[in-house]
Amino acid sequence: PCYSHDTMAGRRNTPHTFGRVFTQALRDKNITRYRLRQLTGKNDSQLYGIAKGCNAPTVDTIIWIAEAIGMEPHELFRRLYEAIREERSR
Repeated sequence: PCYSHDTMAGRRNTPHTFGRVFTQALRDKNITRYRLRQLTGKNDSQLYGIAKGCNAPTVDTIIWIAEAIGMEPHELFRRLYEAIREERSR
């Protein structure tokens, strides 16, 4: 099973937060995971794991995702940073 919350800190963990940012970025660009899989050759289990927060993507993977969906990598990192800051302020 995939655990999407850090039970020790009572906060969402970074992979889960990135999954939300990743999913929103796909929506913003009107790209499905199926289409992203076609563009990149990555398998659906990898993309599903990232989207659901089960897999923590590497920096290389984050850059790859950004470029595949037509975003600058720094924009995706900025969205992640803002989401983490928002969660920490709750």
